[in-house]
Amino acid sequence: GGHQWAPEVAEEGKVFVGGLPWTYTASDLQKHFEIHGKVVTSKVVYDKEDPGKSRGFGFVAFESEEVAKKVVELGKGGKYMVEDRFVSIRPSLAHPVPQ
Repeated sequence: GGHQWAPEVAEEGKVFVGGLPWTYTASDLQKHFEIHGKVVTSKVVYDKEDPGKSRGFGFVAFESEEVAKKVVELGKGGKYMVEDRFVSIRPSLAHPVPQ
């Protein structure tokens, strides 16, 4: 049968990380999260008006969906730290698929 997509589909292996240190770059993010498993891509989101200014959040895509799930579990309850900051980690959501 055909899939009925829920409006919010988690992207396999990809997590959202919020509350990052302002100086953090995509490569810092990758280095940090590689302790859990192979990182395929990492991205820090920058301000549209000021491209040099981090908005303090980003995305990390792991090769393994299992690793991503483990990292999301570790992030539950807001006890996961990057540098000296508590960060929020959630599954990254794909854009809603039009019905």
